[in-house]
Amino acid sequence: MYDLPGRFLVNNPIKRYRIGSQTKAPEKEVDGSTTKYFQNELSGADEEGNWLPALAAPFYTLLRIYGPEKMS
Repeated sequence: MYDLPGRFLVNNPIKRYRIGSQTKAPEKEVDGSTTKYFQNELSGADEEGNWLPALAAPFYTLLRIYGPEKMS
């Protein structure tokens, strides 16, 4: 999560700057999918594991999506 126009990391109260496979406690849906929340304020405590704090002003996100690898 980056601010605009400077594209610097967004300071936030939980010191989270990314959500990934190593993020503590990401919540999964029943079907195994995840919902990520890019918002200025947290809607509910049950969403905190999937929340990336955003600015109330314009912001920039970068998504890196990797496909599954063949297991040997």
